[in-house]
Amino acid sequence: MQTKSKMVLLRALHQLNFKTLPGFMRGFLDVVFCYEGRYYILDWKSNRLGYQREDYAPQLLKIEVEKHFYVLQYYIYAVALHRYLKRRLPDYRFTHHFGGVYYFFLRGIQSNADDLYGIYHDSLSDSVDVIEKLDAVFQGE
Repeated sequence: MQTKSKMVLLRALHQLNFKTLPGFMRGFLDVVFCYEGRYYILDWKSNRLGYQREDYAPQLLKIEVEKHFYVLQYYIYAVALHRYLKRRLPDYRFTHHFGGVYYFFLRGIQSNADDLYGIYHDSLSDSVDVIEKLDAVFQGE
């Protein structure tokens, strides 16, 4: 059964064409951090989605992430981190050590808020097979 994250990735792959590819991976992986033994990817986004706090609600961030192919971007980042951790951690297991991906939409985050406005998260907990397949493809297998 396909999970939502995998289905979104497949949709993104089917939508790619030569017009969407130029400049696609222009940036860099912003931050990798470890918290309680799990490693996370954090990417900062400065997209202006509106001027109200509600413009950065989690369901709207999901639309933005899909629209700009950030799902494909973070799967590529996840493969890079996966490869790195495989070489660095002797007992590495994706399901145990990988905590997920965070996209922080800076304009939507407020320091005094206890909500998830401006914060998008995908744990990729059910995507180990996709990560391993992408890793094999990037290795030329």
